[in-house]
Amino acid sequence: MLKLKEKTTELIILGIMYIAVMIYCYVILFGECINFIDTDDFMRVIRTREFFQHYDLSNCVIARSNYPYGCELHWTRLYDFFIIGLTWFIDLFTDSLDQAINYACFCISPILGLVSMVFVFKILDKFIDKDNVFLATALFCASPFLMPFFSFGRPDHHSFITLCIIIYMYYTSQVVLDKTGNKWIYIKAAIAASACVWASPETLIVLLLTDAVLFLSYMNDFEKTANLYFKNLLTACCIGTIAMIPDATPKSAHGLSICLLLMLIPYTTLSKNSLQKDPFFRCWHYICLMFLMIFLTDVQPAEYDKISIVHTTLFLCLAILFAVNLQLIGRKDHLYDAIVWALVIACVFLSMFPRFFMGMSADIPQFVKDIWLCTISELRSPFTGNMVCTFSVYTIITATAIVVKIRELQKQNITEKNVIWVLFIALASCYWICACFAYRMIPYSVLFGLPIIVNLCMSSKYVKNYSKPVRMIITVILACFFLFATSLWCDSDIDEEETVANRKYSDAELFECVDNLSDKPVVIMAHSNHGPKLLYYTKHCVLGAPYHRQTEGIISSYSVMDADKDMNVVRKVLKETNAQYLFIGHKQEKSFPDSFASSVLAGQVPQWLSIVKIPEKFSDYSIFKIDQNLIAKEMEVQKVKE
Repeated sequence: MLKLKEKTTELIILGIMYIAVMIYCYVILFGECINFIDTDDFMRVIRTREFFQHYDLSNCVIARSNYPYGCELHWTRLYDFFIIGLTWFIDLFTDSLDQAINYACFCISPILGLVSMVFVFKILDKFIDKDNVFLATALFCASPFLMPFFSFGRPDHHSFITLCIIIYMYYTSQVVLDKTGNKWIYIKAAIAASACVWASPETLIVLLLTDAVLFLSYMNDFEKTANLYFKNLLTACCIGTIAMIPDATPKSAHGLSICLLLMLIPYTTLSKNSLQKDPFFRCWHYICLMFLMIFLTDVQPAEYDKISIVHTTLFLCLAILFAVNLQLIGRKDHLYDAIVWALVIACVFLSMFPRFFMGMSADIPQFVKDIWLCTISELRSPFTGNMVCTFSVYTIITATAIVVKIRELQKQNITEKNVIWVLFIALASCYWICACFAYRMIPYSVLFGLPIIVNLCMSSKYVKNYSKPVRMIITVILACFFLFATSLWCDSDIDEEETVANRKYSDAELFECVDNLSDKPVVIMAHSNHGPKLLYYTKHCVLGAPYHRQTEGIISSYSVMDADKDMNVVRKVLKETNAQYLFIGHKQEKSFPDSFASSVLAGQVPQWLSIVKIPEKFSDYSIFKIDQNLIAKEMEVQKVKE
């Protein structure tokens, strides 16, 4: 009989438990049908369909969305490759490509979750007590903060971002614990770092803080520091290469030049003698600085929420900083010189990209921020709304665990495992600070904080005096308390009236009725949050879609569905967009009592609108047909009066 290893058995148990929990949560919310959870998920499916229609990876525009302006989905393409590959595989066993796309998008996140769980287990197995690995991994699988990332029916990029971060941390831990100096580990870590940044630039926090912690830890160990520099150079090369893939503009030439320059450098890290004696290396970072200032000063305003020349340059600057520090190690005034060089390089970078710290809002007009971006829940502070208690409880638990672990580390020597602990503490703390401003960052703080919390329960000196059964009871109690407290956040986002299981009809039935309004594609005006479902279920064109780059579409939808009623503006928008139907969700419009859409529901129907009869079970929605000829006549009359 086949005997499994203990670790393999634990992974199988964890995997079964994880899938069971995911299936249970999905069935409770949506029943047994295949459905997608939020607007981003529907748009991801639509984007996958668009690829299989045109096989064009460079096209990020959904033409039917925000018609006639189009909708650019700014998401980077790396995640799409996995969905496309899974679709091709599933298509071997399905009747249609569209069905394969739905299945692939429905299952992709749980699959990534299983892979993430395996890597979390392998990371924890390297540096925490063996008895705690299973528990810490189980908390990762069951944490209400992390579970939504990996749910069925949620092909959102956060699951892929989390996986990339976990894989990078796995190879980083190998870099720390490796005693052979095997450069293949550094190459793997560099590739994983590149995947992180390509998945989402918000992972820059992980990469930069990791390199800073490791460099400070290895400052007196030249070989370790040289290898770290080697990893940074490879990372910059990889990111510089992938930055060119989605962009065929002159900026690509800059990226290619950066890559070629960087590829000349790694040979200098092969030995200490080459670093000290090679005059080419001794002045190379100065050449790189001059290159930056001369060749990158004409870079146009960059999009800061996807991979770009900005991030390539940032890693080049970081590599330069490490090059400078390698030459300064051993000098009495090393720290002073390092700080000066850091400030110089930071000034050079910020002079080229002054809006870097503005993040994804750098290219968004202020009025779009005021009317739309401020409504995005994941960008709000957790200290507002019903998140206060949950975030406060998590903060107390995490802060206590961090303080306890820091006090323990202060009394210990610097070891490889302790370096990893410091890294997790730094990342958990940094993401907690970010989470104070936007609670989309809370899951990343939880990701890095869980090992520290488990240590508080089972491994800290304050509980080691107790017997193992007592420690396990303490751990289970705290783990249950942690899961219960953080689950309050998930409950706050669940609207029981909107779950498929509690409704008299499905979205497919509702939007089939909308799809049958016309045999040919027409333009439908709707609230932004309805746009993705209309695009997914129907053949029609839609205004609007919930993405911050679609300035014209957001304004058009806002003017009709949200803003205070101004008939001149409403008529102008409907005429310019050639809208044929008005789709109104009653519940949505309750939030905008003074809008044109709300006034229509209240019975103030202009003559160019006529109600479309739909089945009684869809009474939460109303559809009106727009007569463009009557709008034109009314506008002419209004123009004469003026």
